[in-house]
Formats: sequence, structure tokens, C-alpha cells
Amino acid sequence: MPSAFTVFRNFFFQPHVLAPVSAALGAGAAVCLLGIPSLWTAEAAGWASAVGTTAAAIVALYVGIAPERARRKASAKRALAVTQWADGSLGRQLVHLKYAIENMRGGVLDSEGRAKVIEDLAVLDATSVRALVDYFDSLGPEVVGPAGRCVIDIEAAIQTMCNMRSLPTDTALDMDGVREIFIDAYMSIDDARIAFATQVYGTVESFPPPIEVVVARAKLKAAQ
Repeated sequence: MPSAFTVFRNFFFQPHVLAPVSAALGAGAAVCLLGIPSLWTAEAAGWASAVGTTAAAIVALYVGIAPERARRKASAKRALAVTQWADGSLGRQLVHLKYAIENMRGGVLDSEGRAKVIEDLAVLDATSVRALVDYFDSLGPEVVGPAGRCVIDIEAAIQTMCNMRSLPTDTALDMDGVREIFIDAYMSIDDARIAFATQVYGTVESFPPPIEVVVARAKLKAAQ
């Protein structure tokens, strides 16, 4: 239930209420500064015209700003909802990507191992993150930056998965040099998920990463 202040504010800032109030305030200020003019004189006519012009300008200014304020408020609400959707989607993808990276540890995948990895990689999807593009003006750089990197690395991982899938089923696949693409994707997805969860909830659920990601992050930190 809205507070008394909110009800008053919403009522007061309606144009049909604001106009006479503005006119009254303008007239009151003019009277205080200039005194009460004689009626039916050129001075009174000029005074009335000035008050009316001031009131009209105030109402026009508010009427022009109000729709934009309402649009920004609605956009911010939609941005929050889309960010929440992206956060949930990335959390699910991280779980499967972790399994896929762990199954690559042998270095070489036979047909059965490759099928297992591809099954986990098939959940990769940048759709929910890409949907945030329409709301970048409502989101800060702490969300926009990770979102962009996440889309790039998910697309690279999906392309690599498609290449793996296109190979003959009886072909053994050496994961050296390929695994790093998925490790990069994991880090980007996790960074984006943390940014999204912070934006929506203010807190972040911990996802224990595979050891390969821990090592990769340590190397990145050491190189900085």
C-alpha cells in the first residue's frame, strides 16, 4: 500500500493540479515583491500575463519531463527482470560446463567421452544475456562489461562444440588447446552471473569451480 507521501506526490504533480498551484505561487511571489497592482490597468494586465506565462512554462516543463521519467522507470524494471532471467540461465549453464571441463581431463576423448561432453555443452546459450542489450541504458558498466565478454566467450564455446560434433564418431579428440576455450567461457559466464546476481539480489550464490578454472584465474592474477 503506498504511503501518504506517495499518494500526495502523485496527486500534486498532476498537470491539472500543478497548474493552478504554480499560478497561485507565482502570483503570491509577485504580490510580495511588487505589491498589489490596481485592477483594470496596463500594469495589472502585464502582471497577469507574466503570472500566466510562468505557470504555463512550469506545467509545460513538467508535462515534457514526466513521460521520460515514466519511461526510464519502466525500462529499469524490465532491465531488472531480464537480468534476473540471465542470472538463472547462466547458473544452470555453469553446472553443465563444469561437468564438461572435468570430463576433458583425460586429454583425449574417445567417442563415448566426446558424446558425454557434447551433451553438457549443448546447454550453452547466450540468448538471455544478449537480451540485456536493449536495457544497457538502464544498467551500469559493472553489468554491461561482463555481459559483453560473456556473449563473446559463449559463442566461441558453442562454435567449438559444433566443430567437435561434426567429427566422425569414431575419431579420438585431443582436448589440448581446446579445453582452454571452455575454461575461458566458464570464467566469463561466472563473472557475468556474479554481476547480474549482485544487481538483482545484492548477494551472490557460490558455485565451486573446477580446478582448471581455479588455476586459470590464479595465472591471470599473477600476470597482472
